[in-house]
Amino acid sequence: MLFSASLRATLLFGILVALAFEITEGGQVTLIPDADTSVAITRSLSGINCTVCVKDRSSMKCHKEITLKGGPNVSVEFTCAQPQDVFTVAISKNIGCNLNSCNTKVVQAQSSLFMDFNRTLHWDIKGQPKNAFQVDFSGYGLRQILPSESCPDLQKYTVVAYQRVGLTRIGMFCKGGMISKIQVLYKGRVSLQVPGNALNVSNFEILPGPVLKRLAIIEVNLKPESSVTFMSPNYPEYFPDDDYMTWKFSVPRKNNATVQFLHYTEPSCVKKDAEVEYHRTNSNNNNTLGKSLGEEQPSHMQQDFTMSLNNCEDDKSSSVGLSLKFEIIVIKSHLPGR
Repeated sequence: MLFSASLRATLLFGILVALAFEITEGGQVTLIPDADTSVAITRSLSGINCTVCVKDRSSMKCHKEITLKGGPNVSVEFTCAQPQDVFTVAISKNIGCNLNSCNTKVVQAQSSLFMDFNRTLHWDIKGQPKNAFQVDFSGYGLRQILPSESCPDLQKYTVVAYQRVGLTRIGMFCKGGMISKIQVLYKGRVSLQVPGNALNVSNFEILPGPVLKRLAIIEVNLKPESSVTFMSPNYPEYFPDDDYMTWKFSVPRKNNATVQFLHYTEPSCVKKDAEVEYHRTNSNNNNTLGKSLGEEQPSHMQQDFTMSLNNCEDDKSSSVGLSLKFEIIVIKSHLPGR
């Protein structure tokens, strides 16, 4: 017996999607992925007799998992009554950016397509070779978490950069933080894990960015009298060899910010040294300060500032690389000035 979904449809996320998704006997889910979108349906539970079936013009074929890409209309059906308990869904879309715009600006993450299923949404973004693309989360803000942590609403964001040396995870994030924007050099991916029947899946914007001579920039709007934790890319694993990363902090008026390192590992360098560089962005003077990982870091900074992590060329035979977990503490200022 086949079970599927009766639906009305609209265009969202690059495919024809359901406005109503209700498991019924004898219906069909019709998907029309565009050329830049794919839908992967994978069985997450073993030992259960349930398959996903695809009907084309003349035949019906059933599988444990399928991937649908741009092409003719297909109908998807399942051989069990509660497929959302058996399968997970991944929807991937390619987005391209030129110097002026991206072919998708506002990403509409909320979709009723497979809404009952645990699903992962991927946006693979490609900008210009020397430029960044920018992901704008300023409508709700993000906070960084460890890979082992989960989010209160079970919606976890992941941002990665595609480099010649391989994939670098910029970080994992939950909604409701101080991170407003993330710039990534050239190519990367934004992913969002969404549980079944999730509500309030927020949109975000993807925009072309400026010329970028580093891996990424994370922009942070610090809140008065607060503290927030950040981690280097790939943490608790190691930051890429001979690479460069920046955090850009906006300090609220009548507050000051102090940097505290909570944990770090130092690489064995063969060229230059791993260091942290600070620059006050609103200063007319050359207020650039370099610090080693073991030194005391700046405190009571009243102006907006950037913090850059600069890795050395490390010894490939060493088993220890560069990693950093740090905290920004914001307190009310008792000093005159800003």
